[in-house]
Amino acid sequence: MNITAPHCLMVVNPGHFHAALCLRARHSRLSDDVYVYAEDGPELAAFIEIIEAYNRRGERPSEWRLHIYRGNDYLDRLVVERPGDIAVIAGRNNDKMAAIKRMLSAGIHVLADKPLVIDRAALPQLSQSLAEPPLMMEIMTGRRETANRIAAALVERTDVFGSFDAASGRPAIEMTSTHHLWKLVNARPLICPPWFFDVGIQGEGITDISTHLIDIAQWMIGDGTDEMELISARQWPTEIPLALFTEITGLDEFPRQLDAQINAGGLPYLCNGAFSCRIQGIAVSAEVLWAPRIPDGGGDSHRYRMGGTRGSVIVDHGSATEFESVVVVTPVADGPTFRAALTDAVEDLQDEFPGLSVAANGDGYVIDIPKPLRTTHEQHFAEVLDRFLNCVDSGQWPSHWETDVAKKYELLIAAKELSHAST
Repeated sequence: MNITAPHCLMVVNPGHFHAALCLRARHSRLSDDVYVYAEDGPELAAFIEIIEAYNRRGERPSEWRLHIYRGNDYLDRLVVERPGDIAVIAGRNNDKMAAIKRMLSAGIHVLADKPLVIDRAALPQLSQSLAEPPLMMEIMTGRRETANRIAAALVERTDVFGSFDAASGRPAIEMTSTHHLWKLVNARPLICPPWFFDVGIQGEGITDISTHLIDIAQWMIGDGTDEMELISARQWPTEIPLALFTEITGLDEFPRQLDAQINAGGLPYLCNGAFSCRIQGIAVSAEVLWAPRIPDGGGDSHRYRMGGTRGSVIVDHGSATEFESVVVVTPVADGPTFRAALTDAVEDLQDEFPGLSVAANGDGYVIDIPKPLRTTHEQHFAEVLDRFLNCVDSGQWPSHWETDVAKKYELLIAAKELSHAST
C-alpha cells in the first residue's frame, strides 16, 4: 500500500471507555494529533484521564496530542471542520446510528463501538451505512483473541472437528459470557455514566454483548451467514441497589428519568439475556450475564463450545482457568487416528502460533498456548484499529461484511422483541 500521509483520528463524544482503548498504543499510520469533539462533563474528563495515563506510562508511552472542542453542537462542528479522516465513536447507543450515517455522508470513515443498533427503527440506517463507502466498521475484538483464533483454525480441520453436529440434540454452538457492572479498567475502578443504566439509551442486554457472541458464531460457521432463524429469547434484570449505583456512577441518587423503574431493592437493570437460533441451519445458544461486581482476584468470563462430529472444540476463560483462555479438544472417539490428526493440526499452526503444543488432559486434550502469544482484551482494540486502517487504505471490506453485520442486528432486534412478547 502506498500511503502518502498518516491518517488522523477524530473522537466523537467519548461516553464509553472503549474509545480510549483504541488509543492504547501509537500507530505508524496515525498522526499523534487527535481531535476530540464532545459535550463537556465527566465522560470527557474520564477519556482525557485515560489518554494522559497512556502518555505518562513508563513502558512504551503514547504521545497523543489532544485537541478538544467542548460543546453540545460537537457533531455539527466535527462535520464542518473535519481535521481528520477517521472518526471513532463509543458512547450513547440510541442515536449512534444517526451520527454514524451523518459522518459517512460527510466522507468520514467510522470505527464504531457496539452495539450499532438497539431498536428496529435504526436498522434501515445500518443497511444504508454498510452499502457503500466511506467505510464503517464495528469494533469486534473477539476475532483477535489468540485462543479464539486457534479454536477457529481447529474447527476448520475436518479430521479433528468433522462438521457441526446436528444429531446430538444439543446446540452445535453453545456460548456463555459473564460480565460485571463494577470492575477495574486500566487498574482503576471503572466509572460509568448514569445513562449506562437507562436501557432507552444504552440498550437492553440482549442487544449488547450478544453482538460479540453472534460475531464469533458467524466466524466459526463461516462468514456469509445470510440464513438466520430465531428460535427463542428471554431477558431478566440484575438488581442494582443505590449503594452500588453510587459506586459505579459517583451519583448519590438515581436519575429522575429512571424513577418509573425503581423498586424497593433499587434499579432492576434489564441487562441479562439468552437466546437460541439457527445460523446456516446450525443450532446456536447464547447467554449473557451481568453480575453486580467483580470478585477479588476475578474477572469477566466466557465459555464457547463448538460441537463437531469428530470432536468438540472449547474455549474456556474463567476462575477454573485462572482467567486465561484455554482451548480444549474433546474427541467423540479417541484413539491413535484422532491423536495423530490433532498433532498434525497443531504442527500446521506453528507458523502462525510458534510454540503451540498439545497434551492429554482427562477425556480430552489441552492446547498449550505459550505466554508470548497471549494478548489482553485491551490490546485487541489496537489490533482492530490496525485492521480497520488496512480496509480504509485498500478501499475493501472483508467478504460478506455487509450481509453478516446486517443479519446479526436483525436477529438481535428480533430477539429483543421476542423476549418482551414472551413475558
